[in-house]
Amino acid sequence: MVRDLLFVFEIGKTFPFFGLLDANDKIALCSNIAMPLYSLCKNFYSVQQNCDIVCNPSGVLTINIFANTYYNEDPVAMGMGHTLLCKAIEPFRRLKLSTEEFVLIRAIIYSHMVSPGLSDQAQKLLFTEAEKYSSLLMNIVQINYGAAPGALRYVELMGLIEGLFNMGAKHRQLFTYISNVLDPNFDRVMPSVLAKICTKGPVESHQLFPF
Repeated sequence: MVRDLLFVFEIGKTFPFFGLLDANDKIALCSNIAMPLYSLCKNFYSVQQNCDIVCNPSGVLTINIFANTYYNEDPVAMGMGHTLLCKAIEPFRRLKLSTEEFVLIRAIIYSHMVSPGLSDQAQKLLFTEAEKYSSLLMNIVQINYGAAPGALRYVELMGLIEGLFNMGAKHRQLFTYISNVLDPNFDRVMPSVLAKICTKGPVESHQLFPF
């Protein structure tokens, strides 16, 4: 998971607009989109591997790893884990995103202009970027599916993005529950800044962007 979250921040640096954000805006944006992007990538690549539930790159089912820890004795943790690792993949299996759709959905999430804590300047910049990537997505699905069916798929993909933010919130609930109730050492198994992002805690600019 640490690698997946670090990958989120590294990809962010590849967007030209990202370098135009100041440190506080980068923190506000990344803190809000990290878990939705984590959910997007895990579910998309699991479907690419023809898995019915979330799996890791080697094909091992993540729920089995989760169940083989002492968390399996806690019905709350296992219930939340089942929702995120088994049920959340269903819209991805139904929609079967193309690589182009995945890349543009990821770009739209990176330009999420309503992230709490963003400055007015950052919101305006991200709004312009979100419009650009949304228009590209609409164009691609209409080319691939036709005008009306493409517009319908665009609506479905926008709904998927909303669902990803809900998934991100559920991931934070799970990690907050684990860190506060089950495992007080949770923030020691990964860099503290990532543990804080997983549980929606505050982070400092030098922790996320040391260079």
